[in-house]
Order: sequence, then C-alpha cells, then structure tokens
Amino acid sequence: MAGIILWAAVALLKNPERRRSTSPKPKTCALCGARLSPLSSSKYCRRCYSRIKAQFPEVQQKIIQTKSIDDNASQIIKKLSKKDAIKLFEDVYQEFMKDSELDIDEIEVLGKIQEIASLSEEEVKSLERLLFYVLFTSAKKFNMLPPFNSEIDLKNVVLRENEAIHYAALATFYELRKSRKGYRGGMGGASVELSKGFALQIGAHGGEMEEEYYLVESSSGVLLITNQRLLLLPGEGKRLVNLPLDKIVYYRYYRNGLEIFSDNEKAYFVKMKFYEAKIFYFCLRVLFGKFDESLKELGRVDGEE
Repeated sequence: MAGIILWAAVALLKNPERRRSTSPKPKTCALCGARLSPLSSSKYCRRCYSRIKAQFPEVQQKIIQTKSIDDNASQIIKKLSKKDAIKLFEDVYQEFMKDSELDIDEIEVLGKIQEIASLSEEEVKSLERLLFYVLFTSAKKFNMLPPFNSEIDLKNVVLRENEAIHYAALATFYELRKSRKGYRGGMGGASVELSKGFALQIGAHGGEMEEEYYLVESSSGVLLITNQRLLLLPGEGKRLVNLPLDKIVYYRYYRNGLEIFSDNEKAYFVKMKFYEAKIFYFCLRVLFGKFDESLKELGRVDGEE
C-alpha cells in the first residue's frame, strides 16, 4: 500500500499540470477580481459591495418617485444581496402603501423588483400583498372582475351558460348548528285538580329555551366564486356545496375566513387564508354592485378575528 502511495506522489511530481488541475479554482470578486473566501455567499468583495450599496438609497428613491425601473436601477438590483433585495422590496412596498392602495404602475414595479432579484413568493409574500390590488385595479379600470388564471386544475369544472370563474382557493366549510340545552327561569306555581286526570296550573310561567350554537365541519376542497355562485369542489369523501349568489343575504370576512348567511337561514363559515378571504369578500361586493364601498369596508374590518 505504501508503494502505491509513493508512486502516485512521484507521478504528480513528474506531471505538474495534472497536479494543478486537481486544485479548486479560487472564488474571486466579479468586479475587481479580489480573492474571496470559499464560503462567501457574495459575488463581490466588501469594498466593491460597499460601492454598490452606496448607490442604493438614490436608486430606491428614484424608483419610488418615477414608479419605474431603468437599466441602471436594474443592474444595481441584480448585484444586491438577497437580504438587501428583500429590504428594497419591503421599503418600496411600504412607501407605495402610504395611501392604502396600489395602482398598476406600483404593482408592476414591485413585480419587476421580485423578478430581477429572483425573490421567491415566500421571501416577499407577493401573492398575498399584490393579488388583491391587481383585482381591484382591474375592476376600477374596467368596472368588472378580470378572468381568473389559476394553478389549480379546473378543467373538469362544468360551468353554466355565461358563467365565469373569478377566483379559486383551498377552503374548509363549516355549518352553524344549534342544540337545546334546556329551559332557563320559570316558576312552578300551584296545581289544582279539577277532575280525574285533569289539573289547572295556577301562577306558573314558562322559562326561555336555552340554545347553544356551534360550528361543524361539513366539507373541504377548492372553493370557486363565479358571477353566479359559490361552488365548493369537494375533496375525496367530501360533499359538494353549491350556493347561488342570489341566495346570499349577508357576508363578512375575518382574518381566518369568510362568514356567509343564506336566505334559508343557513349560516356558514369558510376557513381560508386571510388574503384569500379578503379577495372573496371583494369579489362578492363587486358582483353585488358595491364596488365603490369595497376599500372602505375592507379597511374597517381588517384584522378582526
């Protein structure tokens, strides 16, 4: 074994080119060529990245003022670290949201920052933050809800004549049930027997029936909102829910879902993500002709459980 190792070492000494080819290529700064640590996650040395960051405030301010991203800004964004790119997205978003609304130019800018910096949905929550305003801006401009393009497979959904899907999301349906707990209050009074098997109760009055309300999970799956109904496409072993819009008499959204009452006195709670409950609520308001009040209403109940 020692001989094999010895002859391998001799072979390397005789062939230096082969020896050099086995050494890893050093990592260097993309701008100045300075050597970087093999463990460095940055493409740039500290000095070069400091110069890049020095341009950051001016670029950010220009993006906010012009609501656009030019070639220079694009190049700077590409060079930002993941942490600084996320901060740029967050700062621009917060600045645009000072009027509690995002217009189409602001949405496009935020989308470009995410694309240029290769930021994921998890890193900036773009779907949660921007999708509602995409719908709102479209409704405001065209006075109608836009067509819905979903990653969820909806090709097997059978729609009625002139029916269009506006949104879809995973949801769990709960129905409000009630049970009788008994009577509260009331007095027994006195019983006077008038004849065999018949008595008159004197001074008695009945109490109030006590009822307890509770939620029961009734189904789950993909909930669609169309211009005609709410339709729950059930998961395996679950039941379909089909609720026409003209049967809905009340609806309200919360941080964990949507509350719906129908004209047959049935009450539902639909559990879903907060931003999706917000979108369903907005779609309902537009479909019921209450578009102008939507943002005011959304702001008023925002954050309730």
